[in-house]
Amino acid sequence: PGLAEGQLDGPPEGPSAPAAALVAFLKVLVYWLAACPSALSALAGDPVMLPRLMDLIAIGDQCGPFFKVQVEGLACLVVGVCVSAEQGTADVPALMALVASRVGIEDFWRKVERLHRSEALQRPPRGLSAFRWHSTWFRLFLREQQQAIQRRMVKLYVSGGIGGGSSALSEDVADQYKQLIRVQDEKFREVQKENEQLRSEVEAFMRRSLQAKSVALLERLDAVTRENAALQKEVGQLEEEGLQRSTRLDRELQRCRAYISELERQHESVAVGYEQVERTAEELRREARELRAALAAAERVQRGREGELTLARAAEAAEQQAEELRAERADLLELLGEVAAACPEAARFVAPLGLRAG
Repeated sequence: PGLAEGQLDGPPEGPSAPAAALVAFLKVLVYWLAACPSALSALAGDPVMLPRLMDLIAIGDQCGPFFKVQVEGLACLVVGVCVSAEQGTADVPALMALVASRVGIEDFWRKVERLHRSEALQRPPRGLSAFRWHSTWFRLFLREQQQAIQRRMVKLYVSGGIGGGSSALSEDVADQYKQLIRVQDEKFREVQKENEQLRSEVEAFMRRSLQAKSVALLERLDAVTRENAALQKEVGQLEEEGLQRSTRLDRELQRCRAYISELERQHESVAVGYEQVERTAEELRREARELRAALAAAERVQRGREGELTLARAAEAAEQQAEELRAERADLLELLGEVAAACPEAARFVAPLGLRAG
């Protein structure tokens, strides 16, 4: 009741305003009714909720211009979901009569269209920390429901007739339908006109864009042609350098092969020389062994000759010494004989030496 009495105050567009909770509630209600036929049937037959929804559709400026568009559009969408319900779920002709009498079909659709075209739905903020009232999915959902409600209302108008029975639509409702169709035709013509304008603008833009692109493409073509010529020249230089380098490498390869062949011949010569040196060394080792044996034999012979010479020399020296001793003995005996002759008392001392006294 407080909503209808103008108790919605607060910031006009902030998510902390009291009307923000009402927007969230209406969105939840739309989703719920579109997915749950039993809840839709209960709401469509509730004698309290329907008048409150009608009050919300005509809430006016009680909650500010922003929330007016959001609340009125969402309330119309809730009632429209009830109208587009399947046969037997809700009393659709009664709901249509209530909408026609309390709001008017044209105003009803104008409020839904204002919600669909609102900036909060079509151009939400892109910042990561910015608050978004509606998601892209809800925008698509609203468009689908809007089209379904419109098809349902037109079908009711075509099949229900005007007057004549409790299930038939009243003249006022039929007039509302006719007015709705005229509004849709006017919107269609406006859309066609807008499309024509957009098409002409697009064509002009495309012509200007093509002209600008043509100039840019010509400039780019010239630049690419110059770059291609420079690249071809560079390729020719690189090919010439590659050919020269290949020729140099071939010559170097031939020289290397000749050098390797010479080294192989030198290796073979060294191998042959080494083999000759080995044979010569073996012969020299054999001759050395023979010379060592001959030297050993010569040394043994020399040592034997030197021993005989030494013995001869020793014998000669001994013989000479014996001769000297014999001479000295003769001298001594002669001296003793003279002593014994001179001193007979000493004869007995000389007798043991082989000398007779007197």
